[in-house]
Amino acid sequence: MVYNWQFVNCLRLWAYMACQPSLKEPFQPLVYPLIQVIDSTLALIPTARYYPLRLHCVELYLQLIAATGVFIPVAPALLDLIENEQFLAKPTTTAKPPDVRFLTRLPKAFVASRPVQDALVSKAIALLADYFKLFERSVAFPELAYPVARSLKAYAKRCKVSQWSSAAKALATKLMKQAEEVIREREGIAGSPMQMQNKQVERKHEKK
Repeated sequence: MVYNWQFVNCLRLWAYMACQPSLKEPFQPLVYPLIQVIDSTLALIPTARYYPLRLHCVELYLQLIAATGVFIPVAPALLDLIENEQFLAKPTTTAKPPDVRFLTRLPKAFVASRPVQDALVSKAIALLADYFKLFERSVAFPELAYPVARSLKAYAKRCKVSQWSSAAKALATKLMKQAEEVIREREGIAGSPMQMQNKQVERKHEKK
């Protein structure tokens, strides 16, 4: 009853409404419950067959983060997909499956298909990059990025699929570089985050 396009499109509609600037005030109280529903949908059956639906849910998360600024820990859901040991085993079929963008679940016969694994892992790495781009100027970026970068580096070393290994290593390098840049910038900041926030509030009152 949950894993079908009718339910997914309902989630998409609610996310779209919550992301509209003109509806920010009335929909703000619904953002957190919507995230809970999406999270429950994503985790209902956490097996490889339902990875396409997981990717759809992650895309909704990214829309909500970009529109509302709310923090959602997306990385674990994507790393779980990328690091799936089943994908690191030798594929049993090379049959070309339907486009995973238009699926909510995979037929069992295609879970071990290298083309569908390529599509899933490549999409997950791309979404992970998009996720961290939303926080690239955050003062907390290093703390968010370092654990994921280490996981990606470890994965790149043991992964025998060169395409996935190269993409994971490239993203890990990019995250580490950005984290180092943020660290250099925040070393020059005087005061605590709370003090900075208070100064911003004071400036707003002065303008009024």
